[in-house]
Amino acid sequence: FDHPGLILQNQNFGPGWTSTSRYRFGLERRPRVDWSFRAGYFRDPQAVSFGSQGLTGIIDPDVRYVTSGLSYRRASWQMSATNQYGAGTEVVDGRTLRKEVNSFIAELDYFL
Repeated sequence: FDHPGLILQNQNFGPGWTSTSRYRFGLERRPRVDWSFRAGYFRDPQAVSFGSQGLTGIIDPDVRYVTSGLSYRRASWQMSATNQYGAGTEVVDGRTLRKEVNSFIAELDYFL
């Protein structure tokens, strides 16, 4: 604050955030023009340290995901099915925290 008052004082709060690098890679195979099969991997690292987590914060470990999917395409529409499975663990104060995510996605796309 330009003119700090009694209540509004300048304070330095370190949020404990860190820079994260995310990378993804995958493969797609098309044995025919209308069918495609996909597989991939990506990492979702935590950006906030456990020391800066508050009562209302979510403790989130680094999570590594494996993905798979397939799609069938016709002239103006496409159907797709995808699965994403991710798991991560962290040890904090002698306790093991585990996060596991399993998502299934179905799509129907229409092209004009």
